[in-house]
Amino acid sequence: GGKFSTTARRGVFLDAALRALPSDYWRYWLLANAPESSDVTFTFESLVGTVNADLNDTFGNFCLRVTKLLVSRFGDRVPHDGELLPSDKEFIRQLEVRVSQYTSLLSKLEFRKAVAELRGIWSEGNSYFTREEPWKLVKLDIQRAGCVLRLALNAINLFCVLAIPIIPSTAHRVRRQMKIDHLPSDWPTGDLEQYLSQIRGGAAIAVPEAPFKKLTLEDLKRMRADFGLPESEE
Repeated sequence: GGKFSTTARRGVFLDAALRALPSDYWRYWLLANAPESSDVTFTFESLVGTVNADLNDTFGNFCLRVTKLLVSRFGDRVPHDGELLPSDKEFIRQLEVRVSQYTSLLSKLEFRKAVAELRGIWSEGNSYFTREEPWKLVKLDIQRAGCVLRLALNAINLFCVLAIPIIPSTAHRVRRQMKIDHLPSDWPTGDLEQYLSQIRGGAAIAVPEAPFKKLTLEDLKRMRADFGLPESEE
């Protein structure tokens, strides 16, 4: 069949797995499905769904939509103008609550719950960006657009730092490609407003490569073939 117990064929599985996909894909799935009382059943469909929904469509989507809009409208420099509004501060407050919970779950080694909280933090970023609609603001209020994009860029930095325990290679690569890896990667605590102001106006920014590749039906078939499995579990 197409299912593996976490205790079965471990050595062979790991070698083949790392040939099929980068380690962060697997790290994320394994931690997101960390066993709480029994072994976890793995399926390729679960892996593909998790990678596409969480890593590509949530984390990767936020990184790319923010940086692409900024570079297309402001060049490679972060805009100076614009002060935080109540909606921005509410976004920061929501992040503070979630970051505190995420930190607590990691400290208790509750990895499945921690990854769910990290996914929620990434979703907060996408929700904020969608609510504020900076792609419209660049035509109506350029200063406000600059403020939203600057805060969103700082949120990417925060999201990467928070992701280091889960997907370290990707988190470091995104920061490096965005030219923000000179910023400290200290763990955020307490009031996040200062943490979310480290990327200042005038700083150079670049669009990173897509952090994750969206997996397709062809990728699924290829992985099944690599593992010597039938195309369908039926």
